[in-house]
Amino acid sequence: MLLKGVLCRTKSLEELRANRHNLKRSWNAFRASFPEDELAEFTPAVRTLNKFERLRYPDELLTTGMVGMFALFREHSTSASGSASTGLPLFSLVLEDVDALVQSIFCVANINPQYYVLSLSGSAKRSLEKHNRHALPAGA
Repeated sequence: MLLKGVLCRTKSLEELRANRHNLKRSWNAFRASFPEDELAEFTPAVRTLNKFERLRYPDELLTTGMVGMFALFREHSTSASGSASTGLPLFSLVLEDVDALVQSIFCVANINPQYYVLSLSGSAKRSLEKHNRHALPAGA
């Protein structure tokens, strides 16, 4: 949604809808508008996040199974030993990568993160700031 929010500045509604829920397509459109070199490091994280689209309609995964791994920080992530050999789909997410990605999108797209943070409820702000090395500034 953050990417689409930025893209709505320059893309038509039809162009945004064409991306549907494909995060890679939205990311590619964003990168075309913001070709800053520092964003290239987030492409693997976007690819990983895009895989989670399959969880929206998990009928197949309910019958085939899956391996899910979540880590707060990069140093806590591990490889899923055995998942490749079992043939189960792997869904692995490092929240630090998502936090860094969001922080960079705000910066590159020149979005004031204080507006976003100030609009959150107290519990949402605390959740966003807890264990977050890339927390958005809370502002005044």
